[in-house]
Amino acid sequence: MEIQNHPIQNKWAVALVDIILLMTHGDIPQNGKCYERAFHYIKENKANDNLRLVHGEIYCYVYKADGLPTKNKLRMGHAWVEDMSLEIVIDPSGGKRKTVTVTKNDYYAKYNVDVDKLNRYTYNEMLKIGFENGGNYGPWKSRK
Repeated sequence: MEIQNHPIQNKWAVALVDIILLMTHGDIPQNGKCYERAFHYIKENKANDNLRLVHGEIYCYVYKADGLPTKNKLRMGHAWVEDMSLEIVIDPSGGKRKTVTVTKNDYYAKYNVDVDKLNRYTYNEMLKIGFENGGNYGPWKSRK
């Protein structure tokens, strides 16, 4: 497996030798573009007023450079989409399956989502805040 560069936001994680942080959905690791992919999913489905861009923190495994998981988990920033009417999570950064759709309760339980650190954005809020933050996809400063 060829290892690509992955953004690591936790400064102490950079010191880990021969270990990189990858999030998986039971298959191959995604490539660290969760904020961009979630942003574009909302943009492409803007007619659905029930969708929200979500920035939060999840708890996921740390992988060695050979692709094998360690027993360690690490909290990291992540972005996904929620359909508020259906109570589902749509995660467009789901490895080779591209987009993972699962119930909100299952997703929150699997990744131990910290509900106190969530920020949800409507389509219009997403565009406005993204523009105000220099055109980046996130993460953005917490609104709490």
